[in-house]
Amino acid sequence: MDVLVKAQELAEALEKSSELHDLRLKEKILKSNSSAMSLMNEFQKKQMEVYNMQVAGEEPSDKITDELNNLRDKLQENEIILDYLKAQEKLGKILEEINYAISRVLQGDDACGEDGCAGCSGCN
Repeated sequence: MDVLVKAQELAEALEKSSELHDLRLKEKILKSNSSAMSLMNEFQKKQMEVYNMQVAGEEPSDKITDELNNLRDKLQENEIILDYLKAQEKLGKILEEINYAISRVLQGDDACGEDGCAGCSGCN
């Protein structure tokens, strides 16, 4: 099926992208640093605790909220974690753009011309 071939080509292009390469490198660095990994895991655990409370209709206590905020502050001070999160964000933006391009076409909003998005009102 032609659609699956195009999907495979897209996956291969993403695989070769500098953004994915950078993310994998930053992830490797993060995983090799036990203190950064511990901090990330602790933050994610606390974040999940707050989420589960909210889903259950409970309001997180001030203590739990303060703990989460303190962990967030520590994350923002850690260069290894920040580098990883920035790389993750860059790849995420590309994936969003891909999703947007597909959605536009499927919804019939493909206003781009033959020259790409230079004159497109939806992209600019």
